[in-house]
Amino acid sequence: VHGDVFDTITSNYAIIAHLGDIGYNLLLAINRFYNHYRTWRGKGYFSISKMVKARVKKAVNFISKFETALVSLARHFDCDGVICGHIHTAEDKMLDNIHYLNSGDWVESMTAIVETLEGELKLIDYPSFVAELEASSLLESDSNLVPLEDEPEFQKLELPKSLLTEAHLVRVP
Repeated sequence: VHGDVFDTITSNYAIIAHLGDIGYNLLLAINRFYNHYRTWRGKGYFSISKMVKARVKKAVNFISKFETALVSLARHFDCDGVICGHIHTAEDKMLDNIHYLNSGDWVESMTAIVETLEGELKLIDYPSFVAELEASSLLESDSNLVPLEDEPEFQKLELPKSLLTEAHLVRVP
């Protein structure tokens, strides 16, 4: 489910949504420069927009209403859970016996929902995920890293070259 359907600001107040979008993009630009500086100083990634959202009480209220609306929708259609995005707040929790999964977002929080080989849906935080891989034997050798551009299945897809050269698969031995 894409969250735009449940976002009353986006659907009813286009000007406010547009101003919010401008502010968000400005925060992302500032965040890029700030994180270049942090990297130069030997520090890790920090999300300014994530910090701002955490301090805005109204955002928490909105998120709660968003989650409640989606859980109600899932219950109405007799579903066990809901997988969504849009509000950029990653979550994996049970709400009234409904499994609520929100992917968060890649740009701001570096979070995603993945499916394990066992079919389990899992919310990952990319920096933590990479740290786990580096600590395990999976990344002990570069032979386990496979550039997507070398994978025949991905070559058939018409994906941007930048995506194929920046992403890697990890082959589990």
